[in-house]
Amino acid sequence: MIAPVPGAKYRAEIHPKGWKAELAIPWRELSDFDAKPGAVLALELRVNDADKSHPRWKIDPGDVEDLSTEDPSRWSLLKLQPGSEN
Repeated sequence: MIAPVPGAKYRAEIHPKGWKAELAIPWRELSDFDAKPGAVLALELRVNDADKSHPRWKIDPGDVEDLSTEDPSRWSLLKLQPGSEN
């Protein structure tokens, strides 16, 4: 089930050479995850550009035929490093 995340923030900007997007999800909303250096988080990102001004373009995980929001064992892994607490 996909649902709103309390406290989540996002920002998107357009630049002369493209765009960028940022997403912040409060650690407290990731149940059973202890956010500390060395912790590993399953994460998957997808880019899907479907506007009508040019041919459709997208980036999908190369080794996944059917991306599942319910099966994090198939996602990429992000290992937290020591550094800023923000």
